[in-house]
Formats: sequence, structure tokens, C-alpha cells
Amino acid sequence: MQFASLSLHPHGNYLVQHCVRNRRTGSPQHDLLPIVLSACNRQSIRELQGLVQTTPATFVLHTLLETCNAVTVSSLLT
Repeated sequence: MQFASLSLHPHGNYLVQHCVRNRRTGSPQHDLLPIVLSACNRQSIRELQGLVQTTPATFVLHTLLETCNAVTVSSLLT
């Protein structure tokens, strides 16, 4: 399945979010994060616009952006 399809799915969006951040511990999934970012990067502008406007996918994008920001800040501090 594609990133967009899973992000839009009522249950699939939880899978994508878990690939970004461990739902139990809240810590970033450092080994999976680059794969998810690459999949997101392959989306067209139109697909990304659709994700931003759809409820399940907005949670995925929020988790992705929030986690990437935390990882970036963390790497800058070390």
C-alpha cells in the first residue's frame, strides 16, 4: 500500500504513525522514520493537499512533522 492510502485509512493511519513514533514509548522510530519520509516525499503536491484536508491523514502528518522536529532539535543539541 502507498503512504497516502494507509494515511487515509481509519486503521492504517495508526500503523503509519507507529512507524514514525512508537505509540507505547513515544520515542521516534529512528530506523523507520527515513522510510516514511521517503514515502511521503514521493507524494505529488495534489496528494499531499488531499492528505492535509482529510482527518485521519492530518494526524499522520502532524505526528511526522512533530517527530522530525524533535529529532532535528535533539540532533542539534548533541
